[in-house]
Order: sequence, then structure tokens, then C-alpha cells
Amino acid sequence: MLERLLANAPGGERFIDAGQLLISELVTNAVVHGTPMGRRVQLVVSVDRRRLRIEVHDARGERGPVIRAASGEDESGRGMMIVKSLAQRWGCCSREGVGKMVWVEVEPG
Repeated sequence: MLERLLANAPGGERFIDAGQLLISELVTNAVVHGTPMGRRVQLVVSVDRRRLRIEVHDARGERGPVIRAASGEDESGRGMMIVKSLAQRWGCCSREGVGKMVWVEVEPG
């Protein structure tokens, strides 16, 4: 999906590597930490010449993303550090109704 979207956007290929990694990290976090059984995760991606924007919506509004330093022995816990290092801007906000949205914006390097 991302590759097709970026292929149709002028200069979109500049965002492919960061975009794939960010989507993977954010969707994984939403599935593991933000989505009770039986609920869905929604992915919204938009791109223009200035930026790639990724939004991941989930059903758990009381649990926001946590940036923490994982130790060398930890098998997980680095996702939001990766997000922070790749995105120029990111944030989390409540959704109308239920849940939250975690968003990131990436600009060309």
C-alpha cells in the first residue's frame, strides 16, 4: 500500500524506507498495546511534496505511547525511540468517541 501511494506522488520515493519502518512500529504498538480483543486498528497515510504523514488509530485512549530506553538484553521496547529518531514531528491525541491517534510526520532528508 505505501509503495503504491508513494509511487504516485512526486518525490514520494524519498519517504519509502522511513515510512515502512514507522508504519511497522506504530501498527505493531497499536496491536500489542492499544487494541482490545475484537477491535480494529486504522492506518491513514498521506503524502505531498513536503512531508509524509502517518496516523494510526486504536481503541485504547487511556494508554499513550511511551518512550523508554531499552537495555541491551531487552527483546522489545525500542519502537518509540525509533519513531522519535525518524520523525520530524510526532504526537498522540484522543479520538472523538473512543481511542486515540498516534501520528508522525517525516520530511525528506
